[in-house]
Amino acid sequence: MAEMLSQEECEVVYLTFDSRGSFFPRLEQNVLNGVTVFSFRFIPFNSKIKKSDRINNLFLWFFLKKIIKKLKINVSYTYYDNVALSLLLRAKRKFSVSVIMRMAGLRWYEEVLQQPEKKQFYEDLFNAVDSLNFISEGLRRLCWQRASEQDMILMPPDEFVLEIGAPLFDADSVWKGSGRPGFLQAVTATRFSAYQKRQDLLVYAVALLRDQGKVSAKNFNLLMVGEGSERERIQQIVNEYKLDDLITIKPFLPQIELWKCLKTADLLCHPCEYEGLGKIIVESMMMGMPVLVSRVPPLDDLIQEETTGFLVENTPEDWATELFRHLRTDDDRKKVSRPAQEYARRYYDPRHNARCYVQEFQRIRDASPATSVTRK
Repeated sequence: MAEMLSQEECEVVYLTFDSRGSFFPRLEQNVLNGVTVFSFRFIPFNSKIKKSDRINNLFLWFFLKKIIKKLKINVSYTYYDNVALSLLLRAKRKFSVSVIMRMAGLRWYEEVLQQPEKKQFYEDLFNAVDSLNFISEGLRRLCWQRASEQDMILMPPDEFVLEIGAPLFDADSVWKGSGRPGFLQAVTATRFSAYQKRQDLLVYAVALLRDQGKVSAKNFNLLMVGEGSERERIQQIVNEYKLDDLITIKPFLPQIELWKCLKTADLLCHPCEYEGLGKIIVESMMMGMPVLVSRVPPLDDLIQEETTGFLVENTPEDWATELFRHLRTDDDRKKVSRPAQEYARRYYDPRHNARCYVQEFQRIRDASPATSVTRK
C-alpha cells in the first residue's frame, strides 16, 4: 500500500518495529521503492530490565515527534496496535495529525470476549480517531453488530470502506491448475489461529472422504500453508486420523513462491468463522484461481455462488461434499475462473484504489485545520 501511494505523488513515510531489537532504543532510516522507511529497534522484553516497555514508548514518542515535525506529516494510517495508535492519537492532539485506523478484522472483539474490561478501552480508542477504514462492507456490518452485542457505543466521526487490493498478475502468472485429470490439488494458505480460522473443518472433511473410499493419495492432496498457535493442534488431528499421505502442512512461503504454488493448484479453500476480506482469496481470484470459501460475512458478499467462486456451509460434511464435487469434475472451476478474475481486477486494482485512498485522505484532512495531503 505504501508503495502504491508513493506512486500517486504522495510523500509516504513507513514506520515499523524491528524485531531484531537493540540494547538501546534507536531509529534506522532507509528508502525502499520510493517509500521512506523508519525502523524502530527497541529493547527486547527482559524481566531484569525494569520498565523496559516504558523506556521503549518514551523513545518511540521522541522519534515520532521528530519525524512528524521534520517531514511535516499531516495524515497517519495505522491498524489498532495499542502502542502505535495511542501515540498517534497523542500526535493528533499536539500536531493536528489526522489519524485513520484500518479495521481489517475482529481481534478487538475476541479480546473483549476474553477480557471484558477492555471494552471501554477499545470504545474510547475507536471513537478518538478521525476515521475508520473498513476493508469490506461485510466487515463493517459485522463490526457494528458485534459492538452492539457487547453494548459498545462506537461513534467515530467518519468511516469509509476501501481496500488497496492485490497485485495484477501478468500472463505468465495466471492460474494453470495441476493439469492432472481426475486429481484434485487443494490448498489453503492462512494463519492457524485460535479464533476465526477453521482449518480443522478441512481435516475432518478429508477424513470423511477417505473413510468413504472417495479419496486416496492417487487422486487427492491438500496442502496447508501457514503458521500460528493452532498449527500444532491441526497437525495432531492429521496424525490422529492418519492423513499424512493426503494432507501436507508447510510454514508460510515467500510471496513469489506462494503465488507459484497457487498457480499450479486446482482449488483454494478458505474455511473460517468470519473474515476481514481475505487477501489470499482476492489474490487467487486475481490470477483466475477458483476459490471455495465458508458462507460467512463478508465472503458471502465477495463471492457470487458458481459465478465468481463457491460457498460452503461450515460443517465437515458440507466441505466433504464440495471437495468431492470438484474432484469429480473441473467444469465448474473452469467456468468461474475468468469471471472471478474480472471481478477482482474491477474492484481490487491497487493502482485505482491507491488513488481512491488519496481522495479519502484528502477528504478527511479537509475537515482538519490544515487543508492538504503532503505531496512531493
